[in-house]
Parts: sequence; C-alpha cells; structure tokens
Amino acid sequence: MFDPHQYFEQVSRKIKDWDRIATVNGNAFEISPVSGPWNQVLWRPTIEFHCGYILCILELHTRDKHNHRRKVKYHLMDSNKKFVFRVDNHDHPIPFSEPCHIEDGDERYEENDGRLGGITLREIGFLEVAKWVEMVMEGTTLPWRV
Repeated sequence: MFDPHQYFEQVSRKIKDWDRIATVNGNAFEISPVSGPWNQVLWRPTIEFHCGYILCILELHTRDKHNHRRKVKYHLMDSNKKFVFRVDNHDHPIPFSEPCHIEDGDERYEENDGRLGGITLREIGFLEVAKWVEMVMEGTTLPWRV
C-alpha cells in the first residue's frame, strides 16, 4: 500500500543528494488532510540542474476509501528546453497499479514493449525516473534506446 510519508521521505533523500547539482523550485509535498488518513497528495516542482537539464514534475495522488488513483508526469528537457523524454500516465488520474508510458522523441513505449528490455512501467515513480535523468546527464544510453 502506498504510504505518502514514506515515499516522499525517500524522494526528499534523493533530492538532497542533488543539492550541489540542482535547484528545486515549486511546491513542497502537500498531503491532505494534514493529520489522519490521506486523501490527496500533490507535488509539482521543477528541478533545474546546473548543467542545464530541467525536470518538470507533477504527482497527484487521490484516494477514496480503498482506491488509490494517480496522475504523474515527469518531463525532462535539455538546456535549450528541448524535450528529452517524458514519463506519464495520461491526462487524468488512473488506478495506481496501471502502467505509465514513456515518450522519447517520436517513440512511445507502453508496458510490455519489447524495446523496454523487461522494464515494467507499473507503479513508476520519481525514484525510477531520477535514475534515468542521471543516466542522461552522465551520457549513458537509456535502457529503451539500446
């Protein structure tokens, strides 16, 4: 089960790792209600890396009774604001267990696409995307581009 406090604690540690290479702009994690069981989580920062890359993030989690739905978008751009890749899950919140997709140039990768080399796009979150962002900055080929 998704625990927003635990998840964003892990996210915060990763962002702290980037303190010397990036600046984070935008809102902090907004969990509502503040006390008791959560029913909505919103996180919408922009991370500007000193090397020029920009990562725009939207994470919206909603819960009613036992149904967890989410809308995510992780959009990486280069220093010229040219699209590098995007991970998202459509235009509206979907069940948490449904997969995202990756857009890379003119290519779109869906769950079970053989070009993903076994990577699952179910329950993808910031921590997985952060690894791919680091690969881009290091000049390493992304797994689906092999």
